[in-house]
Amino acid sequence: MIEKRIVALIEEGIQLLLSRDLDTAYEKVTRAKNMANHEQLPAKEVQGLLLLGKIFQVKSEYSGKKNYGVSAIDYLFDSLKLNEKVNNLPLKIEALIAIGDAYLSQNKTTEVLHKFKEAIAEAEILGDQKYFIKCWNAFSRYHNKKYEFQSALLYAEKALSAAKELGEVPLLIESYRSLGLVYSRQHVFTKILPIYEVVLKFSKETGDIESEVIALNNLAIAYASKSEFKLALENFLASLEKGQEVNFHPNSSRCLVNIGAIFTQLENYEVAIGHYEKVLNEYQEVISLNTKAVLMINMGEIYMKQNKNEEAFATFRKCLEFAKSENYKEFSCLANHHLCEISFNSKEYEQALQYGMDAKNQYDDLGNINGRGNNLIALSKCYLKLNRSQDAIHFAEKGIRFAQEHDDRMGLSDGYKVLSEIYKELGDLESAFDCLHRYTELRDFIFEKKSNQALIDMEIKYETREKEKEIDLLKSVNRYQSLLLEKREQFETQNKQLVQANEELKQFTYAVSHDLREPIRMIESYTQILERGYGETWDKDQREFFDFIADGAQRMRLLLNDLLEFATIGGNSARLEVVEIEKVVEHIKQDLKLKIEESQAKVVCKSLPTLVSQSNLLRLVLQNLISNAIKFRDKEDPIVTITGEESDKMYSISVSDNGIGIASEHQKNIFKIFQRIHAKGQYEGTGIGLALCKKIVQLMNGEISLNSEPGNGTTFTITIPKVNASEKQFAA
Repeated sequence: MIEKRIVALIEEGIQLLLSRDLDTAYEKVTRAKNMANHEQLPAKEVQGLLLLGKIFQVKSEYSGKKNYGVSAIDYLFDSLKLNEKVNNLPLKIEALIAIGDAYLSQNKTTEVLHKFKEAIAEAEILGDQKYFIKCWNAFSRYHNKKYEFQSALLYAEKALSAAKELGEVPLLIESYRSLGLVYSRQHVFTKILPIYEVVLKFSKETGDIESEVIALNNLAIAYASKSEFKLALENFLASLEKGQEVNFHPNSSRCLVNIGAIFTQLENYEVAIGHYEKVLNEYQEVISLNTKAVLMINMGEIYMKQNKNEEAFATFRKCLEFAKSENYKEFSCLANHHLCEISFNSKEYEQALQYGMDAKNQYDDLGNINGRGNNLIALSKCYLKLNRSQDAIHFAEKGIRFAQEHDDRMGLSDGYKVLSEIYKELGDLESAFDCLHRYTELRDFIFEKKSNQALIDMEIKYETREKEKEIDLLKSVNRYQSLLLEKREQFETQNKQLVQANEELKQFTYAVSHDLREPIRMIESYTQILERGYGETWDKDQREFFDFIADGAQRMRLLLNDLLEFATIGGNSARLEVVEIEKVVEHIKQDLKLKIEESQAKVVCKSLPTLVSQSNLLRLVLQNLISNAIKFRDKEDPIVTITGEESDKMYSISVSDNGIGIASEHQKNIFKIFQRIHAKGQYEGTGIGLALCKKIVQLMNGEISLNSEPGNGTTFTITIPKVNASEKQFAA
């Protein structure tokens, strides 16, 4: 039965992880792991540790908190270590891939490759196609990160082909995502639309919320690349809203940047910049390096369109340095291309050509990704201005072919315009006119499309504003829930600590009452035997040494008794009864009779009340206070006065003495356990009595305080709330 319960909890945890209910998933899986550990089911415990590692890795990626990433790797390595006992190859492969992915998010590419190679080696031993697919997808992610797109594409296509044969939907989702990621990173947006339509369909069927969110974002990008801005916005906002539901903050930052890019294309720069600033202000901790680079490119493009060339140049230079430091080749291309355009507009044609060629070389490394056509046209313009007509024609024609292949009408129009100017310079007026005619046709189409942008901009701006209000509300609710959850986690942690402390206290109490007191009794017994048998024969030194031993044993016994008493006072389970304080004091005087006679003390009672309380506990408090009043005296005979007062809601009992008093600097620590303010030999005691008094009074919902001056005695006052009649539980 217990094993079935563990399996059920793990299955629930897997589904909750898929739907990104991470906190509930954590609770379920932790319970399963602990039960598996208790029942000695290591395979289930391995699975629990693996899932906890995955949960914390997602938490790390979503929140940007590095400590979650550290916890993720710890759990994953713990699962690998425990797996050595059971040798469960499927779980080992999954752990190795998960560790590799965790390292991938930290850009530790050497460690990533090592773990993925280990995983594929284990998959070959296992011989299960399912785990080959997982490994191939992992290698695709690795090569994508390294800008090795051909290898990434090869692994993604291999994984997808095998996943289609196997027909398992989660593997299909993962494989389609791998393929879509390759094309997205290359900016080949024409190919991602059908891929992410499939991902969206499957993710909705399985409840895979992250895949759904990513599919919506990429579908929006595909629509935006075709200037279908309303469809793009609809999908961006859906992705943003879905992502906020599960606190997928990196996706939120990407969506806002992409929405800003739409407004940039609509030439509504103010709204675009507002979105970019929102990302910088609200998502600084989670914004990915990739998104940061996109943000810089987009901001630079806005500056260019506003003819703020200096700001644009500085932004692209900064982006170029950043892209080089992070080895972000596609952003190096874009930054160099835009630097080429700015230099060209400033009539610095040689410098423009240099930036343009740097961009071209990088595009050559990456392949035919978006932006390559614009770069080719920019180079053609540079060569035209430098009077290198053949080079200008060569690059213009290449740019036009690229634009035709990618259905880029803006690129086509720019290409034909440049080509028309080149042929005009060469005197080939017929070719120049033909190119100009094509350019005009395209410009008419573009002008017609742009004339509708003002209306589209108004509609999109309104829809965006309304939807973002809803999303902001959702975000504030999530933030509130996160705070509540954080507080709950703190309380749970504190409660666990309290439970652990109480358990330790119980164990300690047992040790005190059985293991520690027994050897003390034995020591005292043998000291008595020694004294009776040999005491008369001891000289002065021997007697002194013996007294040290006997006194130490006696002090140890008293200390253990006091500790035991302190530890066992707890709860509020003692029954209430009518207590006459004056009678309680009389009983205490009988118990302390020898001490009172030896010190010639006087114990005086004045106006003591009768109340409803816990008699034994109250007696312990008063006995400690009276005993201390007698003990801490100087030369005068001690006089202890016990008085009482009563108000509508409280009883107050004071114990005053004419003793040595307590200095103000010691008063704040006097109720702490083991807190002694005198040398050991000066006054007997263990430093527990007043701590015990405070603990008991607090259990009665009361307070204890003191008023004292050195040499003028001390007054301790305890106040106890009256018990309502409905709360009284009188003893029979």
